[in-house]
Amino acid sequence: MTFGFIFIRVLLASVIGLFTLSESNLFSQNNNNQLLKGDSVIELINDTSQKLIIKKQNTEFKTDTLSSNQKFQIILFKEKETDYLKYFLPILTLILGIIIKYLIDLNSEKKRINKAGKRWVAELKSLEEPIKSQLIKIESFINSRSDKKIQSPSLLIVSGLNCQIFSSLDKSDYLYFLESNKRRGYETAVNISNRTHGLINILIHLFEEIQKRYNQFIDNTSIHVNSYDKNQQILLHRFNDYGILIEKEIKNDPINDPNYSRLYDLMRIHILSVEKPEDYKLLELDVNFFIPFLKILSESRLDERIKPLSEICSSCINDIKAIKMQIKYVIINMTSIKNSYTEQLIDLKDILKDIQSNS
Repeated sequence: MTFGFIFIRVLLASVIGLFTLSESNLFSQNNNNQLLKGDSVIELINDTSQKLIIKKQNTEFKTDTLSSNQKFQIILFKEKETDYLKYFLPILTLILGIIIKYLIDLNSEKKRINKAGKRWVAELKSLEEPIKSQLIKIESFINSRSDKKIQSPSLLIVSGLNCQIFSSLDKSDYLYFLESNKRRGYETAVNISNRTHGLINILIHLFEEIQKRYNQFIDNTSIHVNSYDKNQQILLHRFNDYGILIEKEIKNDPINDPNYSRLYDLMRIHILSVEKPEDYKLLELDVNFFIPFLKILSESRLDERIKPLSEICSSCINDIKAIKMQIKYVIINMTSIKNSYTEQLIDLKDILKDIQSNS
């Protein structure tokens, strides 16, 4: 039995009591009127010198003095009973005010809960497109990592998936909204509510994770790329020094030296001729340039002059390997995040379907 039903029962009982008291009061007044019109008297003998008589004359009462030992009459009638209505009416008014206020508050609260619930549903629906957009951007980022170029499109992170908007919404209102549907049991409402909050928590984690993994990739890759750029500059200087030594040895342009000429051709094709950074295929240099370069140097492995070149080439190859490992890690991480977003998109659609199917 709800609080509203209790109030209604109290109201009905109060109204019934009011009418009962009114009828009783009316009956008493009628009796009094009959008594006033009657002849019922009591004769008393007073020994005092002053005698009192009370009698009815023209609906008014007056007193007269009588001589000693004279009889006088007192007409007795009931005193008018208390009018309970004037005491009960304020109480009835108070009860009515409480009931009306309760019903108004109940209706206002119901509207507020319904409005809050619809806001939850609207915000949940608004997550579908951002998730789809993020999946496309992750897929594009993963594909861009396989073109062997270090310069590639950045990963765009959809800010709407941070789910901060849900921190301003009341979880209790959402549960009350789900529970307000009579066709949906309490356990079902709790289940939908828990799934919704679980979905939001996972989306928040994925948003933080994708930022973390991408920033780690950028930072670590930048370290290895800067290291490679530095080592490549050292390689160019040492190759220039090697050419000077060859020139001193043969007393001629070092290009006339077979080994130097082959090394120079590799250098010109893969490094010196690249003008635009976007055309710089760093991730292919280990196979296309450094391994062939070291192979030529190995033919003169007994020549001490090639040792500085061999060492710096090995450092460059290690930098490229480190960059490739970072790309491999970020592809693995982003693929995992993409799969998680795909799963959450399916769960989101199921939650919205369950909400609407019971609405």
